[in-house]
Amino acid sequence: MVQPLPKDDRITDWLDNIEIGSDSIDPAQSCPPPATPTSPSAHLKRKLAAMGDKTPTAKRTRVEIPLLTPTQSLQRTASEDTLSSTTVSRSRSLSPPKGKHELLFMNPSISFQQEEDLVPRQAEFEKTIPCFRSLMQAVHSARSRLPKSLEGFLRSRLRPYQPALFAPFSDDEDLDVFDDLAQVIEEWDGNIKHCKEENVTEDEWCDKLVYKMLESAAGRLDISARVEVANVKAIDISPPALLPTDEGSRGQKKRVDYTICYKLPDKRKVVKTLSKYNTRSFTQSNHDRLWNRVLFSHVEVKRQNSPRDGESQLAVWTAAGFKKLQEIRDWHLQTNWTRPAAQPLWLWEDDQLKLYIALMEASEEMVIYALADWQLKQDAQLVSALICITKVMQWAMREYLPWYKSMVGYVDDAEDAVGGDTPADTSGEVDISGGQG
Repeated sequence: MVQPLPKDDRITDWLDNIEIGSDSIDPAQSCPPPATPTSPSAHLKRKLAAMGDKTPTAKRTRVEIPLLTPTQSLQRTASEDTLSSTTVSRSRSLSPPKGKHELLFMNPSISFQQEEDLVPRQAEFEKTIPCFRSLMQAVHSARSRLPKSLEGFLRSRLRPYQPALFAPFSDDEDLDVFDDLAQVIEEWDGNIKHCKEENVTEDEWCDKLVYKMLESAAGRLDISARVEVANVKAIDISPPALLPTDEGSRGQKKRVDYTICYKLPDKRKVVKTLSKYNTRSFTQSNHDRLWNRVLFSHVEVKRQNSPRDGESQLAVWTAAGFKKLQEIRDWHLQTNWTRPAAQPLWLWEDDQLKLYIALMEASEEMVIYALADWQLKQDAQLVSALICITKVMQWAMREYLPWYKSMVGYVDDAEDAVGGDTPADTSGEVDISGGQG
């Protein structure tokens, strides 16, 4: 008689005979094969590429009707070309926001660098990028001097134990235009204090500080041509083909708060020039109020605790403008430039101001370098910031504007030239909402 196997042996045989399908294996319990050793740089590249592919699914939808929000109606979105006011919705985009990292994988590629990264390439850019050298000189000149006439005022307003972080005081003649700043600084100090204590909105920061500084700088220029501070809060990039894009998705809509620009005075001449390029506008927008402007600097305002990225908004808006310039270059067979001129960008975050310079380092690569920043609650830095804004506006009229006109083939009559005696046509000025605060 055959003796039965012990219980333990029977269980073992039974387990050995069970066929376990691949679908029964828990992937979480399985051990992956050992990874092939790779260099840290290769791992980082794969990680960046993977992160760059994480495009929100909402952005890939093909729905043709506009996305509605609680502050937006269908009737309102049907017409985007409306001017901004202080009551306009601050909604910036109809699609999920893109941060600085994601912009690196767009076309054109957009990256951000620090000032020290610019130094070793400065000599190269002076030879290859129009107006770069003169812009850097203007910024350096503004940052390295304070008006001698304000020395007593600025020293008297130092708080106890506050370090005297002053640039050298100078009695250079070009700084005389800032001699009256003492009273203005006292007013702006009060506005900054109010905005911080009351935790006001971005629009109120615009009204009480940003717009006032921009208009004050424009009013101190020693040229007769009018620099405009245009409110573009409600103006989109158009046509959408100018937007940076990534594979499989449409371009990201971004807006900025202000653009600093110059209105070409002869509309008939502008129309004639535009007709050569089969386009409706010189700018990154076909909006009726911008089509005949030369935009040379852009401004974004953000609260310091804002979830939105002001640098990305400036980057997308500027990249669209560069693409427009490149399109005009491709139409203009007689032009001899290969890259757009440098453009200065400004970012206000409450009482902190940052200056950047945007450069097209290659046809599909834009780099934005940080140049300077100011803590505007310190009076000396507030004065320095205003001087820099003024000098950059002056650079634009003396260097950028002539380059731009030459690039597009816009020829001035003698009386239309910047600094001439004939005033520019001021009809249809850009609606500016910041100036009523």
